[in-house]
Amino acid sequence: RQCPHFVQLKLITPSLHMKYLFPGLIALVVLAGVTLTVTPYVADMVVSDSKSNTLRTANPQEVRQALASWFETSLDTVTQAQGLNQVTSQSKTAWFKFSVKREPIEHFIRQNHLQQQDLTAERLNTLFDANHPPATWWNPASLGRQTCFTGLDEGRQIGLIYNAELEQGFLIVRTQQKTPNF
Repeated sequence: RQCPHFVQLKLITPSLHMKYLFPGLIALVVLAGVTLTVTPYVADMVVSDSKSNTLRTANPQEVRQALASWFETSLDTVTQAQGLNQVTSQSKTAWFKFSVKREPIEHFIRQNHLQQQDLTAERLNTLFDANHPPATWWNPASLGRQTCFTGLDEGRQIGLIYNAELEQGFLIVRTQQKTPNF
């Protein structure tokens, strides 16, 4: 018979459930972390492959508004505007054909720090005709220019060919997509 004043201390021995509970929880947390980390990259690969080379014809009114904004001129000075936009997993490219007076173009060139370059066959081919859009209106060589303007602005590669006598131009804007680093 034991005295009721003494408390019996029992050593708690870990049961089989307790022995595997914490390692199981750790494995579950690690698995959840890996899944949450990898899911956006896998989803991006799946979604971007299905949207690869999506080519969209822009509404001419929206093209006029965008060009008027870029050139910092009134909407009614931009005419005959056409545009295409292509999104791939590596880049976004927009092609524009337009008519506008010389002054807004000069301002655009200065504002974006575009450099005048000789329009060689190689430059025409690599900058303006690479990933050539399937549009009959895209023909920058038709302006008969010997020079073009190129530059980088906020990660965008810009190419411009403009004929001041005809008041017509072709503009290409390409942005490289950032690839995720693991």
